[in-house]
Amino acid sequence: MTPLAPDISKYLVNLLHGTALRTHEAIQTPRQGILELGEWYSFLLKELTKTETQSFPSSYARSVFVFDHYQVPKRLVGRLYSLQRSITDIAYNRYEVLPKHYQYFLQTICQAFAFFTQQNLPDVLLPYYASAATDEDVLADLATEQINDADTIPLLKAVVTHIGKVKTSTHNNRSFFRLTCSTDNYTKVYVYLWQDFTYLQSILWQYARINFTQLLTKEAIVDDADADKEIPVYTASADTLVVLDPDYLIDASTIAGCRLRFSANPLYYLVQKFQGGQSTNIHFVKGNMVNIYLDQYFMGESLSAAEIFDNQVASSPFYALVLTQEMKNQVIHEAQAHFLTLHNDFLTQYKNHKLLLEPTFLSEVFGLRGRLDLLVEYEDQPNRQDVIELKTSRDPKNFGKDIDEKDAYQAACYSLLLESANPQRTGTSSILYSASAPNHNPLRNSPNDTNTKRSLLKIRNYIVFFEHQLTIEPKKVLDAISISKFQDNGLWQNQINDVVKFAKISTMQRH
Repeated sequence: MTPLAPDISKYLVNLLHGTALRTHEAIQTPRQGILELGEWYSFLLKELTKTETQSFPSSYARSVFVFDHYQVPKRLVGRLYSLQRSITDIAYNRYEVLPKHYQYFLQTICQAFAFFTQQNLPDVLLPYYASAATDEDVLADLATEQINDADTIPLLKAVVTHIGKVKTSTHNNRSFFRLTCSTDNYTKVYVYLWQDFTYLQSILWQYARINFTQLLTKEAIVDDADADKEIPVYTASADTLVVLDPDYLIDASTIAGCRLRFSANPLYYLVQKFQGGQSTNIHFVKGNMVNIYLDQYFMGESLSAAEIFDNQVASSPFYALVLTQEMKNQVIHEAQAHFLTLHNDFLTQYKNHKLLLEPTFLSEVFGLRGRLDLLVEYEDQPNRQDVIELKTSRDPKNFGKDIDEKDAYQAACYSLLLESANPQRTGTSSILYSASAPNHNPLRNSPNDTNTKRSLLKIRNYIVFFEHQLTIEPKKVLDAISISKFQDNGLWQNQINDVVKFAKISTMQRH
């Protein structure tokens, strides 16, 4: 790990000392002190990522990268995440800020400083947080649970035997439900699933296979008087992921396709499933051409756009039938612009490492499959693997965002595939937008965070549910599709046409 430069380390200590002094002498409140600590934390993250060629859309994205890249201890990660969440809560005055909260987060930033500089905690700051409260004391105020590795089980494979009703806990007003499952070691175990997972209660079925990751082994604090106290208990943690029928492998691109313009809708999977394959158009051909060019770029080969197009026609003569000479000229001209974007320093650096072009991965832990565009491996860091996903669609910056959400879902799917193959895997995921101008940072970091993974697995679990229902009540499933089910998703006109067309087809015709 490369420490911060000495001048930056000294500057950061001075910033922290200034905050500590002003807060200690009541020149500013503990609330203002924590907000300042948040600024210095953002500064630290920027320093730790300033040599990266990929761009980061937010401090949160930077933190996900930093925690993974530098292998930050889990306890420190938890404290820093608590600081990030608290900044937002404090800004909206969601809880009263006490001196103990400020001292706790000052200590947290100092611990981060010590970790990243490989130095001792700054002596000049010790007096200002010497009486800092414990994790349990502060995190209880912030409604955050501190989790230790000893409290979790990495993977539980189970079969559902009973599905409980959704209830609301009087302890924290959160909704939950209880699953009774059978595992290899126990005839019965209880698994309590909270808020983010209550959608599963309506789509699970008896004897369904199910995988859980990072479950807490601590006793659940729930209002469940009829639970058998002799049965082992597991509870979802902040890092838990749930996978329904993991033997059913869903392609990453299929999941990404259900993330529509405004939000996700798994029903769109059925529309795609029954409308047939992708049509051949200039955008499809151009995408193939840019992918081929990227492969050749890393293999040290060089073909022009016209040569790549002719090779495409030779291997797929159907192109010659559907593309006019005018369309051919257009696709060659547009592809050349993408090629120019790829010839820049942000890609050259990867030539020094082992590159795997379009490797395919399967995971029966997460029920996924996918083919990556580019996987970068590092000889001096055997567990590090960086994903680069090429996208030839329009630059999302044209729509006010760095990364399209569906692309983030696809990249996170690939991250899960790699984690399944190597649980010790570290590394980043990046989206390369070849339609972007080189000065707009075409290579953009896509955070591999838990929320994104849960969102894409929710789509996947619904897809599996739909496939299960198609074997039982196909008419009921297919008749449920109408344009009204997509009114909040922001469909493009061609997608609206597909849904309307699908809804008009009879159940018999769909089969």
